[in-house]
Amino acid sequence: MRMADYRQIHTCIWKDSWFIDLASDHKLLFIYLFSNERANLAGLYDLSLKVIAFETDLDQDTIMEALGIFATADKVLYRGGMVWVPNLLRHNARNITSPKIQAHLRTIISNTRDCELKSLWIEQYNGMVPEPYRMHTLSIPDPESDSEQEQEQEQEREQEQRTAPEPHTPTNGRHPAFTVYEQLSGQIITAKIQMDDIIAFVPRDDTSIARWGQVVRAWIGMGWKPRNITGMLDHFREGRIPGRDFLEVPRGPPTPQEPVIISSAAFNATPGVDT
Repeated sequence: MRMADYRQIHTCIWKDSWFIDLASDHKLLFIYLFSNERANLAGLYDLSLKVIAFETDLDQDTIMEALGIFATADKVLYRGGMVWVPNLLRHNARNITSPKIQAHLRTIISNTRDCELKSLWIEQYNGMVPEPYRMHTLSIPDPESDSEQEQEQEQEREQEQRTAPEPHTPTNGRHPAFTVYEQLSGQIITAKIQMDDIIAFVPRDDTSIARWGQVVRAWIGMGWKPRNITGMLDHFREGRIPGRDFLEVPRGPPTPQEPVIISSAAFNATPGVDT
């Protein structure tokens, strides 16, 4: 049986306190990310969100929520369509300096497109091996050898750019909507796609930021998933506040202590509806 035909799942995972506390869907995704057919010994590979959703039958909001949790714990990083599972190499390469393992790793890395996660992988790898085995340079990508998956991802990005509204022109510094979300939700935004969506749909002016804060605060007040930024953005773009009817967009800046009113109708909603 070839190395690419199977993956090891260590039994100790079922006693790991971090893994035990994960939701069932998140456990499924975590195991999938180191056992799918694209995963390799290095733990670094291309994988689009569309493929993840198709093969796990999870919706993209659940996937993004889980990826944010994984990134916070340094278990999985996902950026620009690339997956890196840092512990996969540690758990599966018993003798990392053996000629067979070395040849396999160098083939994987030489065939991996240059990106931030590839640089981080090489940095981690170099800290695990003696000087003679270290990798000092990134491979030079061949523009003629784009994989079919990379072409599909590029087409998806172009489609999103055509359908997305004109993003607000950023200014220097972090987008204030990030800070508002993190302060109200207690969650840290780690996924680049979530950051890009907020930048695209939430202008930086005071009125828009105040309305974004109303949406986030009301969303959390309804008891809905704090990681579902996509749902919050849908409400914001449609001029709605969770638990209220459509909101007229304020014409001037609100008062600093403007309260968020949640109607009683919100608490009479049908239970069990997943938001």
